[in-house]
Amino acid sequence: MVTPKILLALGALLAPLGLSEAIMRVEGYQPLGALADGRAPILTVSTNQDMVYELTPGSHGTAWGCDVQINSHGFRDREYSLAPPEGAFRVAVLGDSITFGNHMPASATFADQLEARLADQQVEVLNFGVGGYDTLNEAALLEEHGVAFSPDLVVIGYCINDVGVYSTNLTYIKSLERYSSAIYNLRIFQYMGVQADRQKLAEDMATANGGDDFLRTYAGRIADVSGDGELARLQGELTEWVAAHPQPGKGHGFIESYTEPIRLGRIRYGLDWIQRLADEHGFQALLVPIPLLHEAAHPEAYDLVHEIVEREARLAGLDVLSVRDAFEGLTPEDLRVRAGDTVHLNPFGHKILAEELESWLRQHEFRVALGE
Repeated sequence: MVTPKILLALGALLAPLGLSEAIMRVEGYQPLGALADGRAPILTVSTNQDMVYELTPGSHGTAWGCDVQINSHGFRDREYSLAPPEGAFRVAVLGDSITFGNHMPASATFADQLEARLADQQVEVLNFGVGGYDTLNEAALLEEHGVAFSPDLVVIGYCINDVGVYSTNLTYIKSLERYSSAIYNLRIFQYMGVQADRQKLAEDMATANGGDDFLRTYAGRIADVSGDGELARLQGELTEWVAAHPQPGKGHGFIESYTEPIRLGRIRYGLDWIQRLADEHGFQALLVPIPLLHEAAHPEAYDLVHEIVEREARLAGLDVLSVRDAFEGLTPEDLRVRAGDTVHLNPFGHKILAEELESWLRQHEFRVALGE
C-alpha cells in the first residue's frame, strides 16, 4: 500500500516539472543563452591574477551584441607579427568594453578607425581592449602580452567607472563551467540555475566593491595617497557635492567612489605600473578619459572626477588627451550604441575618438614618425 502512494506522490511532483520542460522546449526557451552570450569560448580564466580573465586566442562567436573574432595572440583584431614592420609606428590600445567595441563590428572601433585614418602612413593600431577591464587589469595585460609587440605609443581608454569593480565576467565563466553537468541538459534546471546565478552576480558585485573585500582583493596593489594634499582637496570638494546629492540618479552612484582614498590608490598603482613599463620598454603612454553619455546631468561633479583622473595620469608621468570638448553639444541619443546605455559609444562616437587621437598624433613628436 505504501509503494503506490509514493509513486503517486512522485508522479504528482514530476508531472508539472515534465510539463514545464516540454513547454520550454516547444517554445525554444534557452535560459543559458542569455547567460553565455558567447562568453564560454571567448573568455577564459587567466593564470595572471591581476588580469583575472582574458580573451581566448583563436576563439570566435557572438558575444556582447556582436560577432567576435579573437586572433591567435588573444585580442580582437587582425593578425599582427610580434615585431613591427621596418619603419612602422605601432600603437597599442588598452581599455574595457568601450575599447573592445561592444555591440559593433571591430571595424567600427576607434582603434580600427584610427588605423584607417592613417592608412597613408605606416601606422599599426592594435586593439587590446577587454570587456570589464580597469587600469590595473590593463597594466597587467600590457606587461603580460602588450610589450612583446614593441609599441611606440600605448593609449589607455579610461572609462570613468574604472574606479570600481564593475565586471561580472569571471562569475559568468565559473557558472558556465558548472553548467557542463548533465543535469543542466534539462531546461527547468537551467532556469533554476540561472535565477540563482543572477542573484549571485548582484551579490558578487556588491561584495567586490565593499571596503574590506576591496582591500583584501587588492592588497599590495593600492598606492598610499594619504600625503597628497591636492588630491585631498579635490576629494573634499567632491565629498561636499555627494553630501548635497545623496541620490544622484541611476548610473551616477560610482561618483562617490572617487572620494575614497583606497579607490584612487588602486588607480594610481595601475598608472604607475604602466609608466614603469613605458620607461623600461621605451614607449610613450597616453591616457584618454572617455566621458560617460549622461555627464551633463551633473557637470560640476564630473568636472571634479575628470580633474582627479587627469591629475593622477600626469602625476604618474603619462600624457593626457581630454576629448570632452569634442562631445560638447551632442546628446546621449547621438552617441549611444543602444537604448538606455550610458557607457558605450556607437560608431559615430568612436569616430570622434579616432579623430581626436589622429589630431593628437599629428600635433606631437610623432609627426616625425608619421613622415611630416
